[in-house]
Amino acid sequence: MRRELITAIELGQVNNRIVNMLFTVHNENIDLQDAIKKAAAEYLNTDEGLLAYSGNGNSFKWDDFWKSVSNEICRKYGFEKDTVSISRETEVDSKEELVSEKDLVFSEEKLERLKEELFDNGIEAMEEFCGCGIPEHYEKDSIDNMMDEIASQMSVKELLQFYEKYFLSGEKRKRRLIQDIGIAQRLTPKSSTFEVNYLVGEQAGWYACRNDGSGSKVLSIYSDKPLLTQMEAETYGMDVEAILDELNVPHQIKNQNCLNSGNYSQMLSVYPNKHLNTRIKTYGVDVDPQMDA
Repeated sequence: MRRELITAIELGQVNNRIVNMLFTVHNENIDLQDAIKKAAAEYLNTDEGLLAYSGNGNSFKWDDFWKSVSNEICRKYGFEKDTVSISRETEVDSKEELVSEKDLVFSEEKLERLKEELFDNGIEAMEEFCGCGIPEHYEKDSIDNMMDEIASQMSVKELLQFYEKYFLSGEKRKRRLIQDIGIAQRLTPKSSTFEVNYLVGEQAGWYACRNDGSGSKVLSIYSDKPLLTQMEAETYGMDVEAILDELNVPHQIKNQNCLNSGNYSQMLSVYPNKHLNTRIKTYGVDVDPQMDA
């Protein structure tokens, strides 16, 4: 069963007329537009339908269908109109801006996240934020206080620019990594165990792999390229091992064999895979626990 919205648009010289029609379709295999035409034909052959057709100049369009054909007829063809009553209708300008810069706020929580990322990215990132050099003798607490003082003098827009650069970009890449892991897992044959392992070679990084008991191989049915390169991990300051531990994904910490060999030694640390689906769902990826053969 699905819900499907059909929008009928009548183009005019001055204004366009739009009719939104929401339907519940009881069978996924039903072609809704074809079913609507069949229901309209049945209605046409009733006395009421014939009067409506002739009274409209031998015409019966989408708007006529929506206003006239009952759900009793529609259900015969596997669908029905979703006719929830509307108590108020408002027209708006689709180009109207709903928010502006004055609506932006920079919370203490965001500031703490930003400072943590700045510390993780090193002295250059902290000096960029502060707009000045940081004395070598400064300890973390002193730098933290300094950044608090600088932040209090910055606009929300400036703070959000740093937040996007140092926090959001890394978070987006982490989410994409987790999504890609979910996709690769679904492509792993039932006869093998899904792994994410670090390989060296032309593109050093973490690869989707499968282990059939005799050793691990790159999951080429998914991709011969890494899920995440070493360079990306360093750029975004990502602790890949911690992410894989959180997902309970089996993985090898380091592998020094040549990437092109295809096979390599048994992994150093193996984690149960039973919680992977639940973990990945928290990041918006629905992974089928019954992997395709």
